[in-house]
Order: sequence, then structure tokens, then C-alpha cells
Amino acid sequence: MLFEAGIRYDRKSDSLSTQEMRRLYRSLIEVLHDAVKHRGSSIGASGFADLAGKPGEHQDHLQVYGRDGKLSPRSRTPIKKIKYDGHWTYYCDTQV
Repeated sequence: MLFEAGIRYDRKSDSLSTQEMRRLYRSLIEVLHDAVKHRGSSIGASGFADLAGKPGEHQDHLQVYGRDGKLSPRSRTPIKKIKYDGHWTYYCDTQV
């Protein structure tokens, strides 16, 4: 969602402009819609399956998650991975 909105993982919510909040809201709606359409994400050993027992396929549509070192679809620069607040985070230098 942050990648879609062009916002860095370490930005504080009170630092976002009105335009950035609107972009974040739109990306939230779009990403959640796509995730539901693809029946969720089955990543690693999660074993996630939908009600019909089929694994989700949204992980195949993620823009930056799990793609460290690969080229960003937006900037064509390498995607970076960093541990932030105890979680692995993937981002691109074009996020501000």
C-alpha cells in the first residue's frame, strides 16, 4: 500500500500532506480489492487457503514484497529490504 502511494515506510502519519493521505487511501482501497480478487496471499509456510481450500494468489501480484534486489516496477532501481520495527520491509528509493 505504501509503495502504491509512493510513501516511505518510516514516515509518521502526522507528516503526511492532504494529497499524500488521499493517495494512501486510494492505494489502500485498490490493494485490498486486488487481494480479495486474488483470494489473499499464501506466503511461505502460512498455509493460507480460501473457503474452497485453494491457496491465495495475491503474492504473485505484490509490487515490492519479497523482491529485494530486483528492479522496482516504478523506478527500475533495485528494491531494498530493511528490518524496521521488528519486521522486514521492502521499499524503493522513489518513495518519499
